Amino acid sequence: MPYTVPQFIEREAKIAGPFTFRQLGFLVGAGAIATFFFFLLPFFLFLVATLLLAVSALALSFLKIERVPLHTVAKNFFTSLAQPRLYLWKQKAAPPRIIKEARLRPELPGEATLKVVEKGILNKLSSFLHTKAK
Repeated sequence: MPYTVPQFIEREAKIAGPFTFRQLGFLVGAGAIATFFFFLLPFFLFLVATLLLAVSALALSFLKIERVPLHTVAKNFFTSLAQPRLYLWKQKAAPPRIIKEARLRPELPGEATLKVVEKGILNKLSSFLHTKAK
């Protein structure tokens, strides 16, 4: 019985408790930005901005779409927006190759063009292959 090799194994090292380095980075970054908002914005705007920031940080940290993290989906989305949608083959400029024609030598009158094969050689070969004997 063949052994099935597991695929799509996702293992990231846990840095702080159940959080990976990337998850912790999103959460700490959102906390740092929220701290700046607290000192720069009025309280109502701080609450609205922090709520939006917290939801986006939690989504980036934990949400997966078809087993793909949200930050990867977002990166692929913006990459596809920047690239052209129509793929055309673009031929690279290459120097033209010069092919010389081979000159045929004239046939001699006594020269045979086809070899005559012994009749029945295919039957002998077939029986040899089937019986593995001479």
